[in-house]
Amino acid sequence: MKTLRWLLLVLIVLVAGTIAYLMLKPSAVVELPNRIGSLQQVRLLEGEKADAILNQMHDKDVTPETNKIGMYSGAEGGAVVYLSVYNSDDDANAAFAQMTRSIEHGNLLFTGYRKVRFGKIDASFCVGQGQDHYFFVSGDRLYWLAADNVIAEKVVNELVGGL
Repeated sequence: MKTLRWLLLVLIVLVAGTIAYLMLKPSAVVELPNRIGSLQQVRLLEGEKADAILNQMHDKDVTPETNKIGMYSGAEGGAVVYLSVYNSDDDANAAFAQMTRSIEHGNLLFTGYRKVRFGKIDASFCVGQGQDHYFFVSGDRLYWLAADNVIAEKVVNELVGGL
């Protein structure tokens, strides 16, 4: 009887520990900044709305479980940040590599691909749809920034600096 109680106690501790870890792990809290430099967040989409937009943009189901889209505006221009959180750093890097392969040689939407670096972050740059685009990975998170040309480099520096 004493052994059974001991095993039950161990099981309860293991289950409680696993639940606590899953609830408190860093990826569980996903935020986009309220401001990026002089730009103020004017709209935030998440959950099914963000998933639907990202999947529609790609004409297929590409989204991981957690996605957010932040829309920013200011006197200098506007920007949109697309954020997808993957199960692991490896999964985020694989998604980044796939995006790079589909853009680096040009396609109907994006041209001028090149690699860039912001501090410790290796990013990709391209031009399309009247905006500059930067995409990069930070841990298990994949970011895509679409910004008006005149402010894009400033905005990506502010975004990366906040990570």
